[in-house]
Amino acid sequence: MHKVCLMALMLGVSSAAAADSMWQPQPYAGVQYGYLDYDRGNLKGQDLDVLSLRGGVQLNSLLSAEVRGGAGLFSQRHHGEKTRINFHYGLYVRLTLPNSSPFTPYLLGGYAYSDSQAAGRHQRDDGGSYGGGVSYALDNRVDLNLELLRLADNDHTRQNALTLGATYRF
Repeated sequence: MHKVCLMALMLGVSSAAAADSMWQPQPYAGVQYGYLDYDRGNLKGQDLDVLSLRGGVQLNSLLSAEVRGGAGLFSQRHHGEKTRINFHYGLYVRLTLPNSSPFTPYLLGGYAYSDSQAAGRHQRDDGGSYGGGVSYALDNRVDLNLELLRLADNDHTRQNALTLGATYRF
């Protein structure tokens, strides 16, 4: 039984590799809007609006490279203290799980930088960033997506973004 599973796996991997040998890299661009859950020190659960732009290239059926940048749209006050995301950017690798459905799940990992203002102080955070989402193909060029991304997570802050977006493939 193990040999049959191993042979089926090898056949699937070789088929995917053969199909990818004919793959042409495909650039894309997108926009996302959502809410960022911001925790820093005594500030817990600040819900901030964020708008992000992203661009990348799908290298093969499984792998994409992506750059993102964005900013907060509005600030929020908590006990008289203003909280705001000034800007953020990041570099990511996106792993897409191919299937024949219009719904396509994906995982995201990379490095991000976030610049914010919290409790009257300028804050800068960077480090590993990761998340996942699902895209829904409207046609062969346009996707809608829902995503959860951990933008920053370190000893000082935790920033999670839940976003809705659209992507256009060129």
